[in-house]
Amino acid sequence: MGAGTGLLYQHFFAYYPDSKYILIDISEGMLKVARQRFSENQNSDFITEDYSRKLPDENLDLICSTLSIHHMEDSDKQLLYNLVFEKLTDKGCFINLESSSGLKGA
Repeated sequence: MGAGTGLLYQHFFAYYPDSKYILIDISEGMLKVARQRFSENQNSDFITEDYSRKLPDENLDLICSTLSIHHMEDSDKQLLYNLVFEKLTDKGCFINLESSSGLKGA
């Protein structure tokens, strides 16, 4: 979710080249770069979509987001997390990598 240029997924691909990857981002421009990065991988799909409203139809083993969810309102995050957990397989995993500036006032 919020796949951007696919940099994170390039690292996953190095270890799991036979896995299927679905990169979703609202920006077609970012996904264009990701398509170039994954041009040799036939197991990749690219979806231009607002992931906070719709995720792929199939259930997924792993859902990742990097530096994308932090800007959402808490109520929207809760709706998204519910959507994410509905899409995970029984042993699926959700990874949300974010940056933090630390404690308020620090």
